[in-house]
Amino acid sequence: MPEQIFGNSGSLALGTAQLGLAYGVVNRLGQPDSLTADAILDASAAAGIRVLDTARDYGDAEARIGAWLSRRGHPPGQRPLIVTKTGRFPAGETVEAWLRRCLARSLEALGLQAVDALLLRSEDALQPGTGTALDRLKQEGLIRAAGLSVYEPAHLQAALQAWRPDAVQLTMNVFDTRFRDAGLLEECRRQGIAVFARSVYLQGLLVSEPGGIPDRLAAARPALAAFRALTDSLGLPPAGLAQSFVRDTPGITSLVLGAESVDQLKDTVRNAGWPPLTERAKEQLAEIVRLAPPWLADPRIWPQPAGGR
Repeated sequence: MPEQIFGNSGSLALGTAQLGLAYGVVNRLGQPDSLTADAILDASAAAGIRVLDTARDYGDAEARIGAWLSRRGHPPGQRPLIVTKTGRFPAGETVEAWLRRCLARSLEALGLQAVDALLLRSEDALQPGTGTALDRLKQEGLIRAAGLSVYEPAHLQAALQAWRPDAVQLTMNVFDTRFRDAGLLEECRRQGIAVFARSVYLQGLLVSEPGGIPDRLAAARPALAAFRALTDSLGLPPAGLAQSFVRDTPGITSLVLGAESVDQLKDTVRNAGWPPLTERAKEQLAEIVRLAPPWLADPRIWPQPAGGR
């Protein structure tokens, strides 16, 4: 079953957007150089992280992973599992032709003959014929699993009705529990669909000092300050509480977490070992969520800097 392919419940996957882009609203280090990227990938492998999550849209992340795989080499069966994502579906092209073109570019950049999972972007997964085209790619051995990377519960619900994905990547954090609340995590668990949770740190806001939050997001500071106060009272680092909340949510197969440095990655691995949250801690988190402005859960609608988007 797909969730058995990709790991145990609550396992870690390394998100690689940070390797190809200066990613995150509170990013301070920018895109790492190639030596740092290699060191992060080395540390990930040493920590036992089995899945690398990447995408065509993550700058040169695929190429950096491919170069690392080529330089390091991996015995058969010991290469990290690679999950990549398509670009946006262009008008005027058939779904299968587009999927094959996206996949060919990813395979070339990664230096691989096949990937372990190919995910489509949200509503693109609803194009007619998608399931059939993905089944052909699996039958040809070009992909091991197929699924979608989704922002809206409605899109996941529609995909579950149109074709059965093997894996789903969705947003999940203290302030964004839409998929859980809609019953979709439980449905995925019932169908044996692997669920990768991204945005666990809400683009870094949950692990930032409230005073360092951009002025355009100032309305979120009270909720984020309350979150920080709760971490202090529980004796947890902010990243530890953020990870534990998602890890402890039934239906989550793996947490996709990126790193700008080896030290960040080591902290992530360390935080994965915290014990389950108490019911009281979960109640306190729910109280904090009520302090947040409604837009905080979705970075796509965050207030933009003055002068444009």
